[in-house]
Amino acid sequence: MKRMIIALFIALGCWVIYSFFQAPIWKGESKNNKWEATYYQDLSYKDTWEGVLYWNGHGEVVLKFLQFMVDDKAIIERSNNDTITDKLSFIALGERLNEKSEVKVVITWLDNENKEVVDDIIIRPHKRLFIFPNFKK
Repeated sequence: MKRMIIALFIALGCWVIYSFFQAPIWKGESKNNKWEATYYQDLSYKDTWEGVLYWNGHGEVVLKFLQFMVDDKAIIERSNNDTITDKLSFIALGERLNEKSEVKVVITWLDNENKEVVDDIIIRPHKRLFIFPNFKK
């Protein structure tokens, strides 16, 4: 029984160490808490990174403009007048960001009263303690 418990703790420790050295998930939210943005590694064969914008408010809103910036340099700009009810995938890249980079999503959107609102969402890396290994690679 003692050996089983020790083996379990060793396996759990290895899992935490494995997870610690994996890429972080980048998260942030707007000051009014109506928007969240995440940038994470998609568990696919191509190691792509995906950015998703989440609407936490009520009803539909129109996203007029979106800008994904890394270290004050625009990586992508999008102005499609997208109608959003819950989430929007806005970027898919094949590169991991430097954890010391300053990353933000700047959005311009129309609220329920058709007023134009600009929000900056600063996203920061967050380490995760338990990541399941991707055996597809």
